[in-house]
Amino acid sequence: MAALKGARRAAEKAARERLAGPLINAAGQLGVAAAQQQAAAAGVDDAQQQAQAHLRQAQLEADSMLTQARDHVSAADDDYRQAHHAALTAGWSPAALADMGYHPPAPPKQNRNQPAHTDPASAPVTLMPTANDQTRVA
Repeated sequence: MAALKGARRAAEKAARERLAGPLINAAGQLGVAAAQQQAAAAGVDDAQQQAQAHLRQAQLEADSMLTQARDHVSAADDDYRQAHHAALTAGWSPAALADMGYHPPAPPKQNRNQPAHTDPASAPVTLMPTANDQTRVA
């Protein structure tokens, strides 16, 4: 009888060990997946902060490029204005210069750093979402 009880215990122990292995393994995999899920969620916040920093830097660079381009246009306008005036002073008539394609220069802008925004192409570039538009970057 004792041998039967021992055989029963041995069989039950073997069954528990066989079942426990896959159960423990599944619980361990679930724990790893939960930790990965939490780490991934935290990564989204970090990525969002980094993306906002990149957008701020890109906005600064875009503003700088536009300022440089506008300054270059302004300097070219000044040079043309001076050269046109010099041609008139040298004796060229406005009509003769216009016939050659050298039309009178536009008057100088009063505030070069803040151009009139009547033309959408001359409006400042906005890379950061505005209060009115949180989904689109213009």
